[in-house]
Amino acid sequence: MLFDAVKTRLEARVPALNHRVEAAAGLSTLIARGGVPDVELAAYLTPLGMVPRGAASVSAGSYVQSVRDSIGVVLFARAGSRTGDDALDDIEGLLTSVIGALAGWAPSGQSGVFTFARSRLLSCSAGLLIYQIDFEIDDQLRIAT
Repeated sequence: MLFDAVKTRLEARVPALNHRVEAAAGLSTLIARGGVPDVELAAYLTPLGMVPRGAASVSAGSYVQSVRDSIGVVLFARAGSRTGDDALDDIEGLLTSVIGALAGWAPSGQSGVFTFARSRLLSCSAGLLIYQIDFEIDDQLRIAT
């Protein structure tokens, strides 16, 4: 599964995230309870969707279509100040490490490599910084008809 491979890669290549990466289900549960991670640093992998990359073909009993799949890495970082301003300086190296761990890499069995799509600050308040980094990977749907 794509998430398992990304989680393993991030934990191996970004030491600060070792044992701190979870799937979006964990984030959904946390938000539903009105909470935030109780740790200094946490990462959640979120599916951002899949889009077609051209026309599909159907022949010889199979359906084939190129697609682009997207995944987000949502980082939660606690800061020393109430506004989280000091975390903005500290997170730059972490962002570079996450991008370096995934950009240009392909999990086993994928036909494309991850490309960096964008990053953005989602929130910086009450001493908590939330930052999202998005990646895309080209792949193919292959379905026997």
